[in-house]
Amino acid sequence: MKNLFLVDDATGTTAADLIDYISNFKDISFVRKYTTRMTRESNQILNLLSFSSEFEFENENFEYKYLFGNQKYGFKKKHIDDAFQKYNNLFIIVSNQDIIKKLKKDFNYLNVVSIFTYTDMDRIRERLQEYGHTSEEIQIRLERSKTAYSSYLKNSNLYDQVLINNSSRENFKKIIDELLKKYISDKKVDFSDKNIKEELLLYLTLDGKIKPMPVFKDEMGNIIKKEEQLEIYFINKKKQKYEEKAEEFEYLISQEYIKEKELQKFFEQNPEFILDGEYCEAIPQVILKDENDKKNIPDFILKPNENISVPAKIVELKLPNVEVIHNYSRAEAFTQKITIAVGQLQKYYRYFNSDENRKKFLEKYHFQVFCPRLALIVGKDIVDIDKDTLNDLKTTFNRIDITTYNEVLANYRQKIKHLFK
Repeated sequence: MKNLFLVDDATGTTAADLIDYISNFKDISFVRKYTTRMTRESNQILNLLSFSSEFEFENENFEYKYLFGNQKYGFKKKHIDDAFQKYNNLFIIVSNQDIIKKLKKDFNYLNVVSIFTYTDMDRIRERLQEYGHTSEEIQIRLERSKTAYSSYLKNSNLYDQVLINNSSRENFKKIIDELLKKYISDKKVDFSDKNIKEELLLYLTLDGKIKPMPVFKDEMGNIIKKEEQLEIYFINKKKQKYEEKAEEFEYLISQEYIKEKELQKFFEQNPEFILDGEYCEAIPQVILKDENDKKNIPDFILKPNENISVPAKIVELKLPNVEVIHNYSRAEAFTQKITIAVGQLQKYYRYFNSDENRKKFLEKYHFQVFCPRLALIVGKDIVDIDKDTLNDLKTTFNRIDITTYNEVLANYRQKIKHLFK
């Protein structure tokens, strides 16, 4: 079976390490790309690029072309077909999700393996400095990495493997060996001890599939290892999805110019961030009309689980960059924006003091709201205040739970740990 590996590497650091390690491997090759970018540095990646003018590039009529870092990259189907005449395993460095989708579709008769590469920011900076990049070039690539990771979180199902390149180059080579062994190598390990035998252990994955895993046993049937231990992470795909949502949320609340409607949309699509064991549904943007036909629209009303006797909860969202507590000359106090938001919540509370309003809500949504809990999600952190003073301040707003976005994130990650412990 022929393998086509598509490597999405926004910074070039992992691609350089990969090319450097496997370029001389038997039966493996890389597809050369054409580009309009200028030659800037000397490394292995440049060996796989053919530089051309804008005019020359456009005249080539590439089936696969994309813009990356304001420069054009392209290659033809013929380049891939020709390479497969000589090799069974091809790698293409391609940092564009649309092109990856197209290649998967066009070469669906092959084993196409899409790989997203991830490296921590500090490690990227360190490696680019090793390669002699300027501070400006490094900053550009760091920004590309952030953008690429955000894009990965939104389309993680596009990728078959995630290659984490944070360790030493020697350890990274071992990770590459494991990747190649999974898709290419069918050789059995040769043990000199005749009493040691290789067997296949069948195991059931969480998604119900049976998969083989090679293990080695001694004459007593004990599972053993001969080679140096290599730490391998078997990623639970279900757990990975939860963790990716956490990363997406963390990225979202870090944006300087985020809007409330973006947060509203995220929680509507991912209500588990604001639900817990007591609530089963988050109803968004409920219109509450009073006797004067005046509208009030809370962001969410949480429906209690039927088997738990708790009141409904009304949740109001404000921005992560809002200051929650200000240190005035004499004492700390909640800021005016918090006071206004609390006033909104209290208005929603009073709405349900009316028998008529409760009846209208019950008829439409089929659950009762009486003396609801009130929750305000606002700000990223509350800093420079001790815990006792903060608790005293919170008691000034009766019935209202004030939670920061970082607390919401921490609670969600705690849920993940509990689910997959």
